[in-house]
Amino acid sequence: MSVEMPAVPGLDLYLISDSRFLHPEVLDRDLVLWELYIFPPYPLTSPSAEMSSPSLPSTSLHTLNVCPTLTNSSCAWASDLKQLTELYECEWTGAVVCRTATRNGFKEGEEHGVVFGKDKSEATLTTLNSYGYSPHPLSQYLVWFRELLCSPPPSTNPSKPIIISITSNDPRELKEMVDSIQTFRREIGDIPLTPFSNANLPTCRIGIELNTSCPNMGPSHPPPAYIPTLLLPLLTVLSNAFKADRSLAIGLKLPPFVYRGQFDAMIGAVHLFTYKSPEGEEINPFAYFATTNTLGSALLLTSQSDLSPPSFVPSPSASTPPSEYALPTPLGGLAGAPLHPLALGNVFTFTSLLSPYPAQAIARIKVVGIGGVADGEGVRRMQSVGAAVVGCASVFGRDGVGAFARLAEEVGWKGSSA
Repeated sequence: MSVEMPAVPGLDLYLISDSRFLHPEVLDRDLVLWELYIFPPYPLTSPSAEMSSPSLPSTSLHTLNVCPTLTNSSCAWASDLKQLTELYECEWTGAVVCRTATRNGFKEGEEHGVVFGKDKSEATLTTLNSYGYSPHPLSQYLVWFRELLCSPPPSTNPSKPIIISITSNDPRELKEMVDSIQTFRREIGDIPLTPFSNANLPTCRIGIELNTSCPNMGPSHPPPAYIPTLLLPLLTVLSNAFKADRSLAIGLKLPPFVYRGQFDAMIGAVHLFTYKSPEGEEINPFAYFATTNTLGSALLLTSQSDLSPPSFVPSPSASTPPSEYALPTPLGGLAGAPLHPLALGNVFTFTSLLSPYPAQAIARIKVVGIGGVADGEGVRRMQSVGAAVVGCASVFGRDGVGAFARLAEEVGWKGSSA
């Protein structure tokens, strides 16, 4: 399957492998070891962060109004209707992001789980998980979201958006999932019937976040965000859906990046889908980057975890001695305090590159900062490096939705109940 690579004005586009250069037209999806490097004609600069006010701050992710600018991130604690209802009813979540859904649901086994580090204080809160995706299929989430949106509690902000996290490495399957979501949006009246422009966007209640970054799927399913030949066909599906309905808010959940070329490649890959509307307006289908997901190939020993005894290990016997590893896999995705500096660096780098980008359609892309936020200072740090929205998982897993009230209090936000 060939991927058409449109020209990117002002950028030099190369494909590099073993010091050989290829024209983009020869890019093939099977060449998964090729890396795309895009060298932009501008320096890395400090971002102009959107700092929150003492009252509830808000921002827009395309057609989604997020107020306050605090959410959960897609995680195992946002899996079922009870968890999603608690998140939706929480005054301090500006949006709700579900656990990543697949078309048919992910088969979970005893090897899938999460452990916390031994010290659960805010400064050292650590989690390691071996999860894949949600065991519930997308169709089940659409049933639950219909219930939440069509019969919301009186105290819930009627415009609070729900972001549906989905994934697939198969473009055809991804298209089926996006089509299902769009059908659902039509049924609940979430797709506007009248034309609009970027200067006059409608407010919608459903968005899509493509998870490009789960590190726990094994060698045959690497995170697509690291491999442009896998990512571009998926972005094409989302771009086509956006062109058919420009009210659709689309985000990308990204893995941790560790060198400059990876950031440039991601922005450049997204820029390939910029186009002009019939009115001459420059448009890009992607509203935000959620960065960062967990860092894969991490390991905790049982002695470093809060397992006592380990919940994932059989009772010791002559044939099954106790495991020294906290997870049975034993590797997993690292989150919490150890990830926080890398997450800050990812947010800073993306906002630094996006803000001065020559194409305004790219400069408008916002960043949702995720990774190790466990207290008000963590929220402020994310804001200071440019995060428009701050997402949490580990502290939410530890404290439940009460974590969001505490974070809001620590940053001085005052809501309707204050």
